Amino acid sequence: MRILRPCCAMKLIQIIVNTIDALLLRGNLENVFSIAVRQMACGTLGALVDICIFQTVLNIGVFDLHGAINSGFIISFFVVYFANKYYTFNQVKKFNKNTLLQILLFFCASLVSLGLNHVIVRFLVKVLDFMPIIARVISIVIVFFYSFFVNRRFIFSSIKQKQ
Repeated sequence: MRILRPCCAMKLIQIIVNTIDALLLRGNLENVFSIAVRQMACGTLGALVDICIFQTVLNIGVFDLHGAINSGFIISFFVVYFANKYYTFNQVKKFNKNTLLQILLFFCASLVSLGLNHVIVRFLVKVLDFMPIIARVISIVIVFFYSFFVNRRFIFSSIKQKQ
């Protein structure tokens, strides 16, 4: 009994190869899949930083729920911006006026993400009685889709790189 037909196995192998290429910066920067895989890697890194800061601030008791979300946001903002700039979209340009504009646009989009995170976490914790850390993880996953669209379409859209 075969688990996969040969054509399915070949498609699965191609998906794995494309994922590895994307993670190793060999994927096509015009390809949505390649960009999505890289942004997921950067988003995962940012989410880990965010969640660690969030949980630490909550445990220490320095801030309330919203202060903890904001603390994680501030630190992870810089991690995710530079990871996306240099890894996801491979923009290895020197720092200039356009970079400042790009950071400003990324910051504005991130503020919208932060607002969405606040609304989602508050709803999940206060209305549905979720644990704060679980609510935070769910909000990060939901907001990823908004972030992916905005980053690809507006903030890092000037990237054109040939293989």
